Amino acid sequence: MVQRIISKYNEVVFISKSIGTIVAGEVHGKLDIPIKHLFLTPIKDTIHYINRFKGLVVYGSKDEVFNHELANQIKLDKGTEVIEILNANHSLEADHAPESVEILSKLVGIYMNFLNEGRG
Repeated sequence: MVQRIISKYNEVVFISKSIGTIVAGEVHGKLDIPIKHLFLTPIKDTIHYINRFKGLVVYGSKDEVFNHELANQIKLDKGTEVIEILNANHSLEADHAPESVEILSKLVGIYMNFLNEGRG
């Protein structure tokens, strides 16, 4: 039923965060349609979904759950990109509000580029 409903759309985008990145990978595995993924601050168990389905991965350099070592386990190719946000934690925030606002501004640009990708 879900397959029938979702397949009516021209494009399906999953934007997931933290443990939700596993949910997105599991759901994608059950559907037979192309899905574009934005994985925000994934967790270790998401890596095999990222490597299977590809997408954009965004995590913080001060993320206590997903670090540079885990990011290096992601297979980079034309369908996968990894962006590390300096000084951002697992919530994609910093310790001080002004720096968090700067991070938020960067993230908005990343999201807009991702969502507009492939559109004239």
